[in-house]
Amino acid sequence: MTTTRLIASLCVLAPVWAGPKLMTQPLGFERNDGQTSSEVRYFSRGPSSTLFLTARKAVLSFQGASLEMTLAGANPAARIEALDRTPGDVNYFVGQDSRQVAEIDSALRARAV
Repeated sequence: MTTTRLIASLCVLAPVWAGPKLMTQPLGFERNDGQTSSEVRYFSRGPSSTLFLTARKAVLSFQGASLEMTLAGANPAARIEALDRTPGDVNYFVGQDSRQVAEIDSALRARAV
């Protein structure tokens, strides 16, 4: 199974695992610019779950549990790219000093290349 198919399958099955709350919002991905672990390239937040994408694995975290899928033979230098950019950007204040992280790209899909 290719990386792209695996990630797409995970996104399709996520509503089954996370329950009906996840299905109320469209799935979208944000580029990680310091909002989470530096290993994460893109992530998607839902009302009760978060999907993290790295070069080697996908982690679905929801309701106090997580499902980690390591991609056997994955290229650790793989680039994850955004597809179908959404209009506008995402902005955050991060940390105790409220450092601003601004103009973060967001997209409807992401894939490893």
